[in-house]
Amino acid sequence: MKASYGNYMYHGYQDINANTLFQRSDQPQELTEATLRVNIDHNLYFNGASAYENEQHSSKVNDFNVELSISEVDGDYYLITNLPDFKFEQNIDIVTTGALGKSFQSGCAYENADGTALTINTDFCGYKRGGEKTYAGPFARFDGKILLNKKI
Repeated sequence: MKASYGNYMYHGYQDINANTLFQRSDQPQELTEATLRVNIDHNLYFNGASAYENEQHSSKVNDFNVELSISEVDGDYYLITNLPDFKFEQNIDIVTTGALGKSFQSGCAYENADGTALTINTDFCGYKRGGEKTYAGPFARFDGKILLNKKI
């Protein structure tokens, strides 16, 4: 059975390092179905999720079942997960201008508005990621309860 989640939907897409802009460029009318190149790397796959076929540094985790739920407490909504029980390794490079390369349209590097090099060292919740290595995923630290929407 093929998983219906993960990055399997990108199978057949060219890697970002391919020398063509679109997947199908032999006939102009086919450009309506063209896809752009993708850069997918360093992901963890739980609960049977499938990795992108060209991802070089993916890790499939078979011995840990991720649990997720959303809980409402006094009008605030939280994502509840058992992910803190998983022993993450801090072995992923911090995302920088150098790692992202250049935009395919402008050919320019990804950078801050002031022209300085971009370093993505803040997680989904606003916590700073320390050092040159970090954890895979959107969270630098969490205790299993993540505030999604604060009551106003």
